[in-house]
Amino acid sequence: MALYIRGILDYADQQGGWDIVTSPPTLSGAEESALQLEALNGWPGDGIIASITTPEEMRYAQKIKIPIVNLAGNLLSCPGIPRVMVNHYQIGGLAAAHLIGRGLRNLAYHGISEAWCSTERLRGFKDYVTQQGLKCHEFTPPAARPRIDDWRKRLGPLAEWLLSLPKPVGVMAVQDYRARAVLDACVSLGLNVPNEIAIIGVDNDPVVCEHSRPTLSSVSRNGRQVGYQSAKMLDRLMRGEPADTPELLVPPDHVVARQSTDTVFADDELTLHAVRYIQANQGRPFNVQEVSDKLSISKRLLELRFRKYFDCSPHEFLTRLRIERATELVRRGGLSQREVAETCGFGDVRNMVKAMQREPGVRR
Repeated sequence: MALYIRGILDYADQQGGWDIVTSPPTLSGAEESALQLEALNGWPGDGIIASITTPEEMRYAQKIKIPIVNLAGNLLSCPGIPRVMVNHYQIGGLAAAHLIGRGLRNLAYHGISEAWCSTERLRGFKDYVTQQGLKCHEFTPPAARPRIDDWRKRLGPLAEWLLSLPKPVGVMAVQDYRARAVLDACVSLGLNVPNEIAIIGVDNDPVVCEHSRPTLSSVSRNGRQVGYQSAKMLDRLMRGEPADTPELLVPPDHVVARQSTDTVFADDELTLHAVRYIQANQGRPFNVQEVSDKLSISKRLLELRFRKYFDCSPHEFLTRLRIERATELVRRGGLSQREVAETCGFGDVRNMVKAMQREPGVRR
């Protein structure tokens, strides 16, 4: 949510003169609750950016005379209310590519049956998996109800599903909270993460991802850009102009790789030796010829084995590792772009930027 608001403020700062009132999702611990659309009756504001998640909220939004932009992807459509959101289909494809790039050939998706955004993420995930000639396992139960207050009852069906999956398996969860639930279920079952089950979520919520053990990989939703574009669309509506489009889809940011997917799978020792050499030397400039020379294998054979296990060339595999490392260093802060590029083996900033521009799912 903070990134959405930051993006809205970015646009507002460019325009000048905006006075913004925000409402958090909930502050129940402080005896507060999220501001509902119904409570805005009589509010003197000029425009609203809202997360409209239920048919009831949608019906109320359609009656309000103030221009509204919707951020939420829970509903299939929003008649009369323009919407700005991340491309949920592309999120699924990014997560699948990340897991398959680890050498995983068993893939699974854990979603929520009622949410349209979950259906779209599953569709993107499943399409990518199917295109690689692989099978996608699915687990999409209804959202947990408040009356299910027993932790074992919440985890029970999920744990049974995880036990039924072929191992090793890569699991995408619809969002980080569900990814954490998958991790908790694995811990209770004694399943090793990431060597038996690799896990990736969505949202890149640092509270969830950074404080889990192991830390959780996640797809960043590009929230700042979604916020910026939603403010831009609302500005048009407040000036009496129609929205450019009824629904604007913003590409997701990138995968933030952490410990829950920090593994590589291949049933070929030579390929694993090549991977270990690349991982150990990714911080310095070198080429694929050095790897093939070190292992006494032709570049062509090395290429074929990487295509088989990781759906990429050895050079692409190395570049992805370097980009993941660079993204992590930038996120942490404290280093200049030049220092990041040198630390990650790119040599200079120009080479790093070019590599990121070529790699799908990396922030431009």
